[in-house]
Amino acid sequence: MNRLFEIANELGEIDTKRYLIREDIRKCDVSIKKAETELIPEGGWPGSNESQRKAAETIAKANDASLIYLSDIRAQNEARLQELDMRRGDLLNERQAWEWTIRDLEQAAAGGMSVFALMEKWQEHAAYVAMNEPG
Repeated sequence: MNRLFEIANELGEIDTKRYLIREDIRKCDVSIKKAETELIPEGGWPGSNESQRKAAETIAKANDASLIYLSDIRAQNEARLQELDMRRGDLLNERQAWEWTIRDLEQAAAGGMSVFALMEKWQEHAAYVAMNEPG
């Protein structure tokens, strides 16, 4: 039962981190948009046609240090969010396995299964969880 409490606590911590990271990503998006707007020359992007203007914009954005920095921070946050999402999925799967085992044990106990048989069933589950732990 302690493991279920540990899982619940870790899920709570992960959800808080995910929220904060999503907020950081949102702030990066706003900052990127602002930096891109500030890059636009007063008369617009130079060039005599659309493809030349688009090329000038692309080059300016690719060489702007603040955009490069903000994009890197955003990418790092996205990677952290993916890691947390994977860990969250692992924890939800483990929690579900524990919940089903508890239900099985309750049904077995209600059906008159012996204590020895119940312990064997519990040990099988614990071995299964140990073999399938991530990392």
